[in-house]
Amino acid sequence: MEIENNENTQARYLEMVDPSDVVVVVLGGGRGSRLHPLTVDRAKSAVSFGGKYRLIDICLSNCIHSNLTRIFILSQFGSMSLNRHIWQTYSSEVQGRGFIETITSEPSRGSGDEFQGTAEALRQAYRYIIHHDPKYVLVLNGDQIYKMDYRKMILWHQIHEAEVTVASQYISEDEVSERTLVRVDPDLRVAEFYERPRRADKLE
Repeated sequence: MEIENNENTQARYLEMVDPSDVVVVVLGGGRGSRLHPLTVDRAKSAVSFGGKYRLIDICLSNCIHSNLTRIFILSQFGSMSLNRHIWQTYSSEVQGRGFIETITSEPSRGSGDEFQGTAEALRQAYRYIIHHDPKYVLVLNGDQIYKMDYRKMILWHQIHEAEVTVASQYISEDEVSERTLVRVDPDLRVAEFYERPRRADKLE
């Protein structure tokens, strides 16, 4: 089944996505050394943006406009500013419809007090996620700026009966060293994965 490129038809398709099937996990970000000194006392996702807003508001706004309101936020470095902003801004935003809860890093043996990468962050959050018995888990970065209706991606995932779906975009060669890249085949299946390669010619 393909999604027709018609606004009314797309709206009907999006109604097929049941928000209660989805739990969202937002990665609150780490030390953010590339944004220093803005991140001296706060996580990247808590950096001010557009006046009273924070970077994480972009992601959370996308969630709320997608009717996805069962949200966990994983925070670690400089989390107090982030947690205070979440509580002040969203404590009543999803009342009666869902929740927005913050999970802080729980130190593991020899690892210090921060999540040791995305995989460990999700592993620590797993027991909280599974408690809500979701059919789908949507993992998002809390420090990126974009507009997206996540229901479209979830619907695409359902239609194609995918095990994992990754949202990505095309970039120029001069951005290669700053991004994690995927190469896809003609059917949009991920064929290769590159963690911030130094040069574009390494992808050949």
